Amino acid sequence: TGVQTCALPIYIGEIEQELMGQAPSRAANPGVPGIDFLPHLIPMTRGILAATSMYPLFENALWHESGRTMAEHLAEVLDFAAYRAQVGGKAIAWTADGPGYRFWRRGDDGTWAEIRDEDQLAARILPQGMSISALRIEGTAAPRGMRLEFAPGGAALAFSVLVSMGMEHISVAGSPVGEIRALLPDPR
Repeated sequence: TGVQTCALPIYIGEIEQELMGQAPSRAANPGVPGIDFLPHLIPMTRGILAATSMYPLFENALWHESGRTMAEHLAEVLDFAAYRAQVGGKAIAWTADGPGYRFWRRGDDGTWAEIRDEDQLAARILPQGMSISALRIEGTAAPRGMRLEFAPGGAALAFSVLVSMGMEHISVAGSPVGEIRALLPDPR
């Protein structure tokens, strides 16, 4: 009493029957678990290897999609900032620190304050792995770090912002006529 049985004696009994030529058919007894799994292991291994070898291509497609979306969004908010500076009559600045960016408004006393009262110009953090890696104004590196100012008079400067993820890059460019757009890389 109180004795528990396990499957081991059954397998030993089956082995004895097999050795004596009295083994039940394989259809009735599927055999030792794990051994019958071997035929399925090779196709599963091939599937895993194929999926992992495709991962860099999948990751690259995800970067292009998220990078494109992020660059288009950045172009839209920079365009909106230029518009707000013109209609609001106060200069607006955009600054970036690598993984994120924020907007500033010049007050009547000449001091800059972060914009927190407009959702479209709220500070943003880029998706993990993405960063704003460079800002060029009129073809040269920005003189005061990554800072771009939009004047209330509507005068526009040519600029480009480089968004990076590893070795991949997408640019957002502004023209002297005030057009701001994402420049997407050639997919070839």
